[in-house]
Amino acid sequence: MDVYEYAMNMEVAGEKFYRDLAGATNHPGLRRVMIMLADEEVKHYQMIKAMKKTGNVETPTHGLFDDAKHIFEKAMEENPDAKVDEKEEEFYLRVAKMEADNGNFYAEKAATASDEKEKKFLEFLAEEERKHEYLMLNLLDFIKEPDHWIADAEWSNVEF
Repeated sequence: MDVYEYAMNMEVAGEKFYRDLAGATNHPGLRRVMIMLADEEVKHYQMIKAMKKTGNVETPTHGLFDDAKHIFEKAMEENPDAKVDEKEEEFYLRVAKMEADNGNFYAEKAATASDEKEKKFLEFLAEEERKHEYLMLNLLDFIKEPDHWIADAEWSNVEF
């Protein structure tokens, strides 16, 4: 299996994973973020497929973190007493690790790519996975201390 097929399979699995998470949580903010991440995986799949077919793909820019922060602010306004089950903490750590592993996979493939377009695209995917990891770690902070998270989650240390 080539790197593109492998990456597309990872994105399909990631989409299913996030949609399953969305269905399993009772917290409206977490549900919306999980759906947003599932949709991101679909976009990645489509970009990888296009890259494989044509060798050309535009890498989009988007406000994933701004969207996530807005979702949580709205969720807190709608239901300020919403609680998330504490056992989810371990789960979100596993998700963050999965995203980190995916980012490392793409970074390793980028480092060995001989084609410059392929290299840049794989580097883009590696960075996207790192952003997802960062978002998951911040979601974990939210789960632990939602009031503190909303006040401090300025995303000022992440460059987009």
